[in-house]
Amino acid sequence: MLALTDSAVDAIKKVAPGEAGLRLFASADGPESTLQLEIAEEPTKGDEVLEVQGAQLFLEPSAATMVEDKVLDAVQQGPKVQFALGQQQQQP
Repeated sequence: MLALTDSAVDAIKKVAPGEAGLRLFASADGPESTLQLEIAEEPTKGDEVLEVQGAQLFLEPSAATMVEDKVLDAVQQGPKVQFALGQQQQQP
């Protein structure tokens, strides 16, 4: 399952406070899918809900499959937030 860094948790709570969350979804752009984020008041029917320390991430099913072995991180620069996906560290 997708993991969130502490920075990602803090950023999600800042951009989508309260009951809102970020929704990660795949959009077909030609033969390949790209991942996109949007602020959502609630999950869309069928979304997986990942809640970590009060931060909510709503995962569209195909996006959830694409990121199941990833970690979401965030870098905050003033009012801007940049999210990035990386590979999860394997436990020995």
